[in-house]
Amino acid sequence: MPSLNIGKIFQDSKGRLWIGTSTGAAQFKKNRFVTYPFNDDFQNPYVFGFTETKDKRLWVLTSRGVYEFKDHFWEKIFLCKGYENTACRNVVEKDGELFDCYPHDIVCRNKDGIWLHIATSKPNSLSIFNVLGIHENRLFVSTINNIFEIRDHKLFPLFRKNLPTKNYFSF
Repeated sequence: MPSLNIGKIFQDSKGRLWIGTSTGAAQFKKNRFVTYPFNDDFQNPYVFGFTETKDKRLWVLTSRGVYEFKDHFWEKIFLCKGYENTACRNVVEKDGELFDCYPHDIVCRNKDGIWLHIATSKPNSLSIFNVLGIHENRLFVSTINNIFEIRDHKLFPLFRKNLPTKNYFSF
């Protein structure tokens, strides 16, 4: 196993169990952990999570972008131009659109295949986008001091005033 610092556990539609750690990803297979190389020789990536697309492609979201599993290795994929090597925290498919959450930006590939910029966090602030997810068919993203709903490609805060906290929200 790449590390004992485990942040994500994910079971894909094929029943495979994946572990995301602070230094890589592994599959739990036949009572042991198996690691697979990255096609660009990227070593020790921080794994933010896994996503399985509607067409059953398995992606790992890392500190240096997104990779797709190709049977025996992870292949770098390029979702949105300009973010190829940027840490990708979450990817969510909703209503035929693909939302990508980076620490300082949220982008969306709309139904026409056009990339839209949804939001940028404040420059030089600690307020990065943390968790992007769906709850009751509504899309939310958390930051250090608020949770926002994404509607019509815009952010709407859940709380009128930012909360005085130094911790990231998860949901």
